[in-house]
Amino acid sequence: MAPSFKALTFGMVTLLALPALAEPRADVRRQADDLTRSLEANAEAKKVAQTELGKARAALSRADKAHKSGDHAHAAMLEAIALEWAEAASELSRAAKAEQTASAQEHKVADAEAKIVRAQALLEQTAARRARAASQLAELEPKLKSEAPPPADKTDKKPPKPKAEPKDSGKKQEKKP
Repeated sequence: MAPSFKALTFGMVTLLALPALAEPRADVRRQADDLTRSLEANAEAKKVAQTELGKARAALSRADKAHKSGDHAHAAMLEAIALEWAEAASELSRAAKAEQTASAQEHKVADAEAKIVRAQALLEQTAARRARAASQLAELEPKLKSEAPPPADKTDKKPPKPKAEPKDSGKKQEKKP
């Protein structure tokens, strides 16, 4: 019974190990294919990284041909190359988005700087007007002090208070237009 147990154990280990050995190749291929498809679905990313996506697709097709011809070692290398090209395309897409964001922020900063310059100019103009008004007031004050003030009436008349209207007992007054 010992030899059959060894054979059974070897068979179980082999069955478990073979898919694990084949998985990295399939995983690299799947990653490259998924990443390439997702980037090709995005029009902006496709426009920015068109060359890299083409090279990734070409490497994947060459890997398929190598697998069909039985050259699995080179096929695995080509799949890894396809993944590298797909990742490069992804990085280019991210960089393009970052550049667009930075450009938008630069425009906002330039607008803010222009507003600051305008505000400073307005403040300087207001300060200059205030200084001119103060100097004119300083020139006019001695002249006003030297002139005699107009005579004031000795009687202090206050305007008469309006008489209170009599209250009607329940009758409404009509308003005149």
